[in-house]
Amino acid sequence: TEYYANITSLTARFDTGGIEHVLLTGVEYADEEITNLRYAFPATVEDDHGNIISTPGSFTRDLFDPDPVLGYTIPAVVDTSRAPTLTKVKSLSAFLLDTIKFSPRFEVLLGGRYDSFDIATSGQNNSGLYSADAEVDFFNWQASALYKPVEEMTFYASFATSSNPSGEQLDATSPTYGGLVGIQDLEPERNKSYEIGAKWEVAGGHLLLTAAAFRIDKTNAREQTAPNTYELVGKLRSEGFELGVNGNITPRWSVFGGYSYLDARVRNSADPLLDGARFANVPKHNLSLLTSYALTDKLTLGAQAYYRSRIYGGSTGAGTASVPGYWKFDAVARYQLTKNIQLRGNVLNAFDKRYYDAIYRSGTPFSYVAPGRSATLSVEVTF
Repeated sequence: TEYYANITSLTARFDTGGIEHVLLTGVEYADEEITNLRYAFPATVEDDHGNIISTPGSFTRDLFDPDPVLGYTIPAVVDTSRAPTLTKVKSLSAFLLDTIKFSPRFEVLLGGRYDSFDIATSGQNNSGLYSADAEVDFFNWQASALYKPVEEMTFYASFATSSNPSGEQLDATSPTYGGLVGIQDLEPERNKSYEIGAKWEVAGGHLLLTAAAFRIDKTNAREQTAPNTYELVGKLRSEGFELGVNGNITPRWSVFGGYSYLDARVRNSADPLLDGARFANVPKHNLSLLTSYALTDKLTLGAQAYYRSRIYGGSTGAGTASVPGYWKFDAVARYQLTKNIQLRGNVLNAFDKRYYDAIYRSGTPFSYVAPGRSATLSVEVTF
């Protein structure tokens, strides 16, 4: 991968009739090229007993005690008989944001962004050589308002749009996984997001409590309506709320964490059986809380709890295959050896909980099993 990018921005501050403005404007340019070569495998291999056998095309492994060797080693070399997959992307954007402060208690933010997205991909598959390219332009904007009834409390509301152009998953070739081939003529997917929230500073301004409710609507999701045919016909919605805490309850006791509830579903699909289906690999509940306490000016001990609810596999919508939710606990200790040197020890998954990080989109029961307990020790030196 070769990637070149530049962001140039300008900030201006000025008043109009007693109203304060902070104007941010700029341009962004990116040029990325990805060359992806395949591996070639020999037709036969030699096992531990010297027998010549055909190279296996699949393996059966114990999920909880996998054999990393399987009795032989396959020498993989670069496949020079096929053309490499080559993807090139050039994007140019211009943006403008204006924060308008009407008074110390009320301000509004208005902004817009224009994008030009130029992508081309080529390669070779079992059907032969292929190529596809697309160039799309799209505009997105946002607006938000902020109100502070008192210095310690803030209320806000915001609206924003965003876009997902075809082929944005640059490492994919199939449109099922976000690749460009087969959907290069489709317009970008469009999203609208809404959010309202509040922030409250307590404990003399040392602890911040936050709450927010949100909704994201996609009204033209890409869906496969027939073999090799994709259309912008789906409607998706993600909505929920989140709570957060960050800061110090006392000078020695700090907390950081949050809880989120997310109801993400297919609202309308070309396949009526998917209407109302949940998103795959998206849990309804997430909870994390990290707390630490300074026993002395040099020694701090901390612990973290993390919870995630059950997730389901699938593609457009979740199926019946699932992996269970779990609780996981970590621990940390920090010691300030000198002004510039800190020792830190971490114990991850302290109770050796087996948990599943994801489920493959086809519905295969398990795609990844997280490792067991682990520990690290680090030294941080500052100058």
